[in-house]
Amino acid sequence: MRSASPLCRPLFHLRLAFGVLCLMGALVAIPTRADDGPEAPAGKPQTPPESSAGAAAETEEADAAAETGAAGTKAAGEAPPAGPPRATRARARKACRGGWIADDGSADAGYGFVPSAREGIYVQQIRSEDLPSRRLDEVCVCLYKGLLRRRADFDIVFYEDQNGRPAAEPYASLPARARIEARKFREAEHFFQVDASEVEIPEGSSFVGVRWDPKEQFHLFICGDKTETTEARKGFFTEDRAKSWTDLATTRDPMFKEHRALMVRVRGQEPPEEGAADGSPPPAVAPGTPDEGSEPSTLPAGGGI
Repeated sequence: MRSASPLCRPLFHLRLAFGVLCLMGALVAIPTRADDGPEAPAGKPQTPPESSAGAAAETEEADAAAETGAAGTKAAGEAPPAGPPRATRARARKACRGGWIADDGSADAGYGFVPSAREGIYVQQIRSEDLPSRRLDEVCVCLYKGLLRRRADFDIVFYEDQNGRPAAEPYASLPARARIEARKFREAEHFFQVDASEVEIPEGSSFVGVRWDPKEQFHLFICGDKTETTEARKGFFTEDRAKSWTDLATTRDPMFKEHRALMVRVRGQEPPEEGAADGSPPPAVAPGTPDEGSEPSTLPAGGGI
């Protein structure tokens, strides 16, 4: 067998180098998805990843456009569009005080879902006797958003209690939108307030929580309290592919080990003053009393937390 001519060897090496450069260029050109992390097994909840400074670079224009759409701005004389109710702009508060509180205020864990699910729900039990009235004022939920997008769309959902477990369908839901600025999970100790003044909970036990689309809201998590001194509260989670609710206290998933409470708080409206059973304001102070000339007073329903 004859060997290759020495004159051909440089040409061969040039062709080889050119082929390697072309291959590297093709690999660099393959698009990657920075917003999708590694996917956990189907049906398994997801724990929050560590956020990075580079991943926090989201375009303000996209968020501003989405915020405008959620706020329902319209031109003068334009009829409101048909469709589902518009999302309430949830207000961020460092410490959502007042009302019924099950947690100690520190976020020890974050619970989410894999992005292959299309609906994920976490709920916690509440009792009507723990509130001043069955008519609610606000619901506050601690949320954490990892990686790119800061905007979070979710629903506050309410379920009746059926033999100690949530019913199959909610009796009320409140669409909401929040802008989450926390970058590290330990900075997630803040809540988002959602108006719930149109909701009246049933007598006795029921459930309240959060629902979202994990595919659209990837890396959204609800805060959990695992402090040993916190009283354990009954909670459940489910997603669209599950056949029933999973009890947070009995699941074998190690993510929920030592779980005590979901960081969901509820504030009820204050009942009317004594002597005003129908909810009407009390009469004005009669002339001649020390309070002469004062205006009639009413007891405010609820108020900021």
